[in-house]
Amino acid sequence: MRETDPSSIGACGLHCAECDVYLAFRNGNKRLKNEIAQAHGLDSLYVHCDGCWGDFSKMWGIEWQEGGKTCRIRRCAERHEVRICIECPDFPCQMLDEFHKQGYKKARKNLFRMKEIGIREWLAERQK
Repeated sequence: MRETDPSSIGACGLHCAECDVYLAFRNGNKRLKNEIAQAHGLDSLYVHCDGCWGDFSKMWGIEWQEGGKTCRIRRCAERHEVRICIECPDFPCQMLDEFHKQGYKKARKNLFRMKEIGIREWLAERQK
């Protein structure tokens, strides 16, 4: 996944290219994986992520979050036939607001900036 590819953006506004879990897994960085695992009280085996639009079995936290099944926000985006929540007529919604309040304020900021200037332009800003 290239950093300028819209598929590097989760429906919720997370940017995979800026995510330590994704980068540690993708780059095989054992030190970073161990640090992340320790911070979350997990075995480093669980520090893996194929990206927000990747394989659910390789998505960060799927084994220990939400019953180990799926990302609710991604499933909602799929039901609404959108890739990023800003494309949804219900944006912003309660589910998204609750997620962002759990320590994902940067993802919220990302979405509102994308809404303001457009997804491609937002990605271009990330490259500066």
